[in-house]
Formats: sequence, structure tokens, C-alpha cells
Amino acid sequence: MFSPKMRHSSFFCSVLCIAACTIVTRAANILVFMPLPLKSHFLGFQPLFEELSHRGHNVTVVSSFPLDRPINNYTDIGPFINKERVRNVMELVHMNFITSAQLKWKLGIQLSETIMSHENMKKFLQSNSNSFDLVMIETFCQEYTVAMGHKFNAPVINLAPAMLWVSVSKWLHVPSTFSYIPDVCLQTAGDMDFVERLKNTITGLMQSYVENYLYLPKMKEVMNKYITYEGWESRPPLEHMLNNVSLTLVNSNYAIGVARPYLQGVVEVGGMHLKTPKSLPENLQTILDAADEGVIFFSFGTVVNLNDLPKEKLKIFLNVVQKLKQKVILKWVPKDNVKLPKNIMTGSWFPQNDILAHPNVRLFITHGGLHSIEETAYNAIPIVGVPFFADQYLNIKIVEQKGYGKLVNFFEMTEESFENAVKEVLSNARFKEMAMVQSQVFKDQPMKPLDQAVYWVEYVLRNGGAEHLKNFDVMHLINSNFMISVTNRWFFANLLSNQLEQPNLKDFVRSDDNSFDLVLIESFLQEYTVALGHKFSAPVVNLSPSMVWVSASKWLHLPAIFSYVPDCCIGITDDMSFVDRLKNTIVGLMEMVVEDYLYIPMMKTKMSKHFAYTGWQSRPTLEQMLNNVSLTLMNAHHAVGVCRPYLPGVIEVGGMHIKEPKPLPKDLQDYIDSASHGVIFFSFGSIINLSNLPKEKLNSFLNVISRLKQKVIMKWVPDKSIKLPHNVKVGSWLPQNDILAHSNVKLFITHGGLHSIEEAVYYGKPVIGIPFFADQRSNMKGVEKNGYGKLITYNELTEESFGNAVEEVITNPTFKDKSMIQSQVYRDQPMKPLDRAVYWIEYVIRNDGAKYLKSDSIGLNTAQYFLFDITLFLFLLTVIIAWLVYRGTVKISSKCITN
Repeated sequence: MFSPKMRHSSFFCSVLCIAACTIVTRAANILVFMPLPLKSHFLGFQPLFEELSHRGHNVTVVSSFPLDRPINNYTDIGPFINKERVRNVMELVHMNFITSAQLKWKLGIQLSETIMSHENMKKFLQSNSNSFDLVMIETFCQEYTVAMGHKFNAPVINLAPAMLWVSVSKWLHVPSTFSYIPDVCLQTAGDMDFVERLKNTITGLMQSYVENYLYLPKMKEVMNKYITYEGWESRPPLEHMLNNVSLTLVNSNYAIGVARPYLQGVVEVGGMHLKTPKSLPENLQTILDAADEGVIFFSFGTVVNLNDLPKEKLKIFLNVVQKLKQKVILKWVPKDNVKLPKNIMTGSWFPQNDILAHPNVRLFITHGGLHSIEETAYNAIPIVGVPFFADQYLNIKIVEQKGYGKLVNFFEMTEESFENAVKEVLSNARFKEMAMVQSQVFKDQPMKPLDQAVYWVEYVLRNGGAEHLKNFDVMHLINSNFMISVTNRWFFANLLSNQLEQPNLKDFVRSDDNSFDLVLIESFLQEYTVALGHKFSAPVVNLSPSMVWVSASKWLHLPAIFSYVPDCCIGITDDMSFVDRLKNTIVGLMEMVVEDYLYIPMMKTKMSKHFAYTGWQSRPTLEQMLNNVSLTLMNAHHAVGVCRPYLPGVIEVGGMHIKEPKPLPKDLQDYIDSASHGVIFFSFGSIINLSNLPKEKLNSFLNVISRLKQKVIMKWVPDKSIKLPHNVKVGSWLPQNDILAHSNVKLFITHGGLHSIEEAVYYGKPVIGIPFFADQRSNMKGVEKNGYGKLITYNELTEESFGNAVEEVITNPTFKDKSMIQSQVYRDQPMKPLDRAVYWIEYVIRNDGAKYLKSDSIGLNTAQYFLFDITLFLFLLTVIIAWLVYRGTVKISSKCITN
């Protein structure tokens, strides 16, 4: 795959400075279109709308929740309905998945009909006086709102109020793997047994079917009936518009939820609503300060009213509360005939975040709503959760898994079980300790959630809808065939392992004199190096030199889905025909078999031979250690490569090696400055020597160069017998980064190595690429696709083809324009790549290996991960049912004939 000589001495560096890059964005007109009265959904994102207005953008908000006090640049349109219907919580509690889904969709359609038929809404939709640069919507029960992007010819940002559910995952092309990603409404977390995975799979398939054939047709009817405007007839299908949303902001965070893979166009911003706590009202402050035994805050949010609960359940809460030494602040307005315990203070509303921030709060009794969990985790308060419906069970289940709370099942709750849970959490210091750990993890982010949300909103504005964030195009990665690649991998793995025989390296491995807090390795062709993490009892960070390949994807538990993520060895893109997908699947499975049964056993043998240190006998298996790598830093970036889903523990840091250009040597500076027609830089990197090329290929280069008006700088030491063109300057080594940074460089002729492409993109230089092997063809296909260069295959390289390509790229300004756009996209990052790499390395050190960056799929074998066992079970079940039906039919038919 990749030659070991391509390992980059400058790839992984360290720096002690972390800084966010600030990029100015012009004031934009932004439409927020969230008409349905879903209060908790809206309030979770309202701080974003307010912050955008504070930063100078004109924000028009179509919603059911206008501001109490107007603010500059923020315009409310609405409400269109008097009040959202308040349901008795017990109606919701007793619903199963099917009835819950039916209610959700029925209610969404009814509310949509009511709101969209409102006169003020009709006027807004039919008016042509408004113009917007960006549209922000929520698609939950209102997918039709995506049509506003077409109406205003503007990019669309989707706001997801919780962890993505199946249908949203589908529109965003985010893997929703049923083997370890739980449905948000099922009573299970990520660590599922066979029955739970079966249930999760069936539920997911049912949702997909209902969504496609029952629900979406209704949404289309609403859209076509109410969202009619000039030109609506040319509107793309609803599915097409949902597929082309520019960005999705998700109100979730892996630290308090599920670690799952996302594409670059899906950003977690959970906790945006969290603010610095304000001063409490005097009566609350007095109660909290004076509570010698501490305070318990008890709130079931805005939907669950304690008065709606069965009397025996309410009595359980009150009986347990009155036995406690702590004071209790309870969000509740009791009926007149209810006698309250003396240690309770009740109220219809409390400043929850400000109360939870008080140091005297010992426990939070909650229903498990997402905002409540975020506030609790942020303020490090242990939890007793009594979930009722929706995602509440999943939220509390995760709390229990992470060790800072207890779940009490409402249906099974007795006075004894509730009391035991409360007393255990209050008395066991472990719950508070884990809450503190969770708080540290939640707060430890490179950017605050609100700042991150604003950054990505403005990113979409700056980059014309940011099409590259939703691009699945993956190019041919190597020219060699699959078996040659496997053979090369085997050869180089053996070659590299011979280095372990060096006496100084053997002494280092066996010595007990060293101690390390962190181990950084590169696992490509040397997976056995992960054992150093065990030797030094330290977390391991893996350094990946390029886009992850199939086996690395497996160890990192990244989806390498054969239907659209092509194998890097077989030369196909993600736009695969049936035959391509079949080939991709077979090759992917072959690679996994070779990896599991041939390659990894070889690595184990080498590990056992060369890594025999004190205590090595207790070492986990190689597979387990690879599975438990804390973090992977990957030399890739979606602007110059592939857009594919990653877990939180895989960070793109492509471009770390790019530094501020240094002054050029005087001879080079004078040579470039004096070139009245500009300069072409020609370099094939450190591996490819032009002298080794066939004469006819070399002559093609020299003959074309001799006819150019531009001066040419070539990385090459030619034989003395070769007569160089008059306009050529050669050198055995040249400061490539500093040369490309010069404004007089007009073109870069390259082999397509990753670092070369990154530098060309960074400095906005058009490219002509002649790839030879490894990822070079893939890199150049990406360049050609994005319009800032031309690819010439080595086999097709002639004097004519090379000359035509150079002339086209030099004379056509489109290539330069596209290279500048690509440069802007590449530079537009919330943190510099090197700062980001340092931040995440230190993050792993601060957070004891950061185990929560990994997904629950880590405990699944291949058959479980790909649901082979579930598929086999469903197949056998289908066969058995079909056989029983057949036998029953035959039996009945026989009886009829006999009669």
C-alpha cells in the first residue's frame, strides 16, 4: 500500500500553544423556520439564534415561541397557535413503540395543517419581498420545512434536538448501525445483547419502512398543499432536498450520550443552552445556604406533572422525601388536599441550571430529559432518574452506565426501591466522584458548544453551502491490484520488523528504567507496537499517515460500509454499480479474512518475539489492545480528501506540517522574483527520481518545458550528459513549502503525494499531477474533481498530453479560481491542525485515556457488528414460518380433498 520510505519525519510534531482561528464573516440574513410548538426542541437552539443576532446577523425566527424582550437584529414571526397541547403523561407512558410513533406522526401532521393554514403563515410563504442567505430548520415531524431552502435559493442547516434517529441518519448518510447504535426510544443503551440487537434491528427496519411508504407521503402532501410560491413547480423531490442539507447541528455530546460515527457535516453542539449561573432569588439562596445536610432538587421538567401520576406513585415520592435529612426543592404545584412534608419547598418554576450550580446540591431527581442531563453533567450532580417516555430511558441508562446515577423503573417502582436508590446515591461517594469526572469530560472541549455552533453556521455562509461536507466521492487509491498490494504489505511488514533486532531497541523494550504517561505509535505494518501501551501502563494514541484503510477502520470501529466506502486497493469510487459493490464487498471481506487469519497472527508472532518485557505474560491479545487505542490522529482533511464518518476518537489533523513560510535562499528568491511570466515548480517528492524514468518520458517533460515562457524549478539532479532547457533551475533538495508560498508561482507539477497536495491547496496553487502508486492517484482524482488541476496517468503521458495539460492549466483562470476556493475551504478550520492534534493528545492525558471516545461496538465480534447473527436468525425464522404455513396449507387441502 504505502512504502515505508513515505513515512514522514515531520508529520507528527508537538507544540504548546492552542488557539482558535477567527475568520470574519459578513452579516447575513438568516431565516429560522421552526413553526411547530415543540418547546424543548426550540429552547435548546434559541441561544444560537440570539448569539447570531449579537454577532451582527439579521435573524428572522418563524416559531411558536417569540422572545419576551426584543433584541437587536432578531425578528419574531408568530406564534401561529395559541398553546401546545398539554398531555397527561400517563397517556405517553403506556404507549409502546408503534403507538408512540403513530401519535408522533399524527400529531406532527395535525399541527402542521393548523399552523401552515394560518393566514399570517400564508402571507409569509407567498411573499416575494424577503431574501435570505441561509435557512435553519428542524425536521422532526416537519420535514417539509426543507422546502424553504428552495424558495429562498439558500443553503439549509438542520437542527436535531437529540441524538439522530433512524430516518434522520438516512437523510444525512450517517451510519445508523443497528448492532451498537440504539434507537433513541427503545429501553436499551449501546451494550446490547442478542435479543436487544434483534429488537433494535427490527425496530429500525420498521421505522425505515413506515417512514418511506406511509409518513413521507403525508409530509409531501403538506408541502405541496401549503408551501407554494413562485417557481415551486420546479422544486426537487422532498427526499432529494433532505439529502442535500448542508449541515446538521445535533443537540448531543458523546461524553453524555453514545459515541457514534458522524460525517464532517454533522456537528455535536449539546450544551449550547448552558450559561454562567445567575444569582438565585433571595428565598432560594437562603434555603440552599442554610441546608446543613445539603439539598435535593426534584424536577420532572415541563411535560410531566406530578398531579397526573397515580396516587400510589405520588405517595411513594412524598413518603421517601419526608424521611430524608436533606431539604428538597420540588418543581410542583400540589393540589389543595395534599399535605407536604416539612422539608419540602415547592414551586411552579425554578431556575434549574442556577440551582444545580450551587455547591450545596447533593442530588438531582429527574425524568431524564436531555437538557436536564446536560445541566447535571455540567454541574457534577449525581442523579436518580425516573424516565417516562421518548429518549429519557436511554439518557438515564447511559447515566447509570457511566456511574453517576441510578435508574428507577417507573412501572416497577416501590417505596423501598426508590428509597434505596436515593440513599445509595447520597451515601456512596463513588457517585459524586464519577459525576465530577463526567463534568470534567463534558467541559473539556476545544470550543464551547455555542461558539462551535456559530462557527459552523458561519462556515456554511462563507463557503457557499459547504458542498464538500456532504460529498461521498472517494477516488481510486492505488494503481496496483489487490494481491500485489497484499504482497507488498507482507514484505514491508517483515522488513520493518527486522529493525527490532537492533541491540539498542531490544535493550529499550526490555528495560524497566523508563516510565511514560502516553505512548504514540503508528500501527501501519507494525501493529505490534501497540504493546508498548501495556508495557508502560499508558494510554495509546495511534498516528495514521493517511485516510484509514479497511483493517484500521475495523480496529477503530469506523464504518467501512462496502456499499459506498470503496476499498483503497481496487480502483473504484463510491458511485458503484452492482458489480462494483459486489467486488468491493468481496475484496473487503477477503481483506478482513487475510487480516484475521494470516496477517495478525504474523504480527502476534513478532510481538511475542520482540516485546518480551517484565509482565508481558499478562498482556491482552493484540486485537484487544488495538481495539482499545484511546485516540487516532489522521493525516487527512475532507477538503483535500474524502468525506466519511468518524467516531469522536478519530481526529483529522491533515496539514500539521505546514508552517509559516521562511525566507528563501537568495538565489531562489532572485530567480522567482525575476520571472516576468511566473514560475512553475516541478517535484516528484523524495522517492521518484526522474533519472530512473524511461528516456521517452523524461524527454516529454524536458521538451515541453523548453517551450514555456515560465521559469521552471525542478527537484532533480540530472546526469551531466543531459542538456537542460535554458529556463530550468534544478536542485537535489528545495524548500517546497516556502517556494509554493511565493505569489509568483503559477503551477505545481507533482506526483500527487499527500503532503504535496496539502501544501498546494493551502497556498492556492493549480496542480498537474502524474501519480505513480499508493494514494497518489486518489489524491489527484480529488484535485481534478474539485477543478484546480489536471491528472495525467503515467501510461498516457506523452509530450502532447503533458503539453496540452500545462497550457490549459496555465492559461485557463478557472483553475486558479478553484484553487483559491479550495485554499479558503482548507484554511477555514476552528483550530489549526497542529493545535488540534496537541489539544487531543493532552485531552487523552487529562482524561485518563478518554475511554468514552470509543463506541460500544468495541465489544462486538465481526458477526455481531455486521449483524450476521441477526440476519441468519431472521432468515431461519422466515424459513420456519414459511414451512409451517406450507405444511398447514397442505394439511388443510388434504382434509378438503378427503371431505
